[in-house]
Amino acid sequence: MAGTEGKRFLLVPYHMLGAKALEQRVLGGYVSHVKKLHPQAPTPQVCRTDALFEDIRAMRSRMGDAAVIGGLTSPDDGGADEEDEWGEAFGWSPGLLDTALDAEEVHEGGQALNLVSPSTPAELRARLVQEASTHLLGSSRWTPGCP
Repeated sequence: MAGTEGKRFLLVPYHMLGAKALEQRVLGGYVSHVKKLHPQAPTPQVCRTDALFEDIRAMRSRMGDAAVIGGLTSPDDGGADEEDEWGEAFGWSPGLLDTALDAEEVHEGGQALNLVSPSTPAELRARLVQEASTHLLGSSRWTPGCP
């Protein structure tokens, strides 16, 4: 192929078993694989959520928590979230938003994240990214900051 002479490529092994989203598995798998091969290297910068979270914080300041929380649900589902195995639907609160916004991003391979009933900071962060980019900001209006 033209332009590939002398370049090195990294084959990243991954599978979709247990993945909640394609991005979670592909980008998270890439970061985990690079960290395993090069533990002293800095964490690779994939599409960062920093810009997304700055937008959410600005919206909370400008519009208030109720409007932001209302925007995190799909207009098609009437505000009802997916129910867990106990029939309870997840709902955002200002405290849960704070926890999600303050949580560290986790890229550990094989770690299953429960996005139906998130309870850990990592799960809340992942759900917030998913819902904000899908519903609140819309995929056509927001693109994650990629280097």
